[in-house]
Amino acid sequence: MNVGEEIPGVEKPLGLRIVSLTYERLANVSNGTYFVSRWSMRTLIALILTCVGFFLVSSADAQAQPVGAYPEDLYKPDLRSRVINGCGPEFLMVNTEKRFGDAHSYRFGGDGQGEYVTYTVNFRDSCNLHDVGYQGRYFAAVDGQWVSQPLVYDKILGQYVDYTNASRAQVDAHFWADMQAQCEQQIRQQFPETTYGREATRTMQDRAIALCKGDTFGYVGAGTMYSLVRTLGRSAYTEGPSQQRVRDSAD
Repeated sequence: MNVGEEIPGVEKPLGLRIVSLTYERLANVSNGTYFVSRWSMRTLIALILTCVGFFLVSSADAQAQPVGAYPEDLYKPDLRSRVINGCGPEFLMVNTEKRFGDAHSYRFGGDGQGEYVTYTVNFRDSCNLHDVGYQGRYFAAVDGQWVSQPLVYDKILGQYVDYTNASRAQVDAHFWADMQAQCEQQIRQQFPETTYGREATRTMQDRAIALCKGDTFGYVGAGTMYSLVRTLGRSAYTEGPSQQRVRDSAD
């Protein structure tokens, strides 16, 4: 049986039928003999399969790399005001680069227990993404033109988020998840110079993370921030045209 010859009763796969048709059109027939060698046929098949593979990989990469924007690059529909303003209500905005609600500290030691150790967590990235979620509709400058940009990159969780149809409860829940992740990420990276041993330092980190994630009296943590937006954030949320994008009441 020769290369490209059909097996009786068996239909060729689509890819092989395309290759065979291409081969027949490229081949010169004289007295029933093909002047294209078997080596040329294999080369042709390899070339076509390589092109098909490259196309499939490129398509997969394009789907895996959605086009999105960072919260810092987004503007409101008036195209003049930025969406983000850090941690704190917009009407109290004094310095957009550093807000009073951005950073919070958790201190241990002292009072005869040794030197003080302080862990600090900055929730600004969580707050900025929360601002985007409450806005709902926002624009970014792409190639000199303003375009509506539904996908926003969450640098904390390393994923793209689409708030187009997100309810206020969903936006707040994502805000809470972001802050809790920041507690883990930032406190684990802090190793203050102390006389405490490694095990004691690890214990203090665990305690700091628990305070950071919680709503403990005397501290401002993720739980505290979440409770504030659930209680006071209803008027700041912008409803949308879809039934999902609705302003719910605080629990």
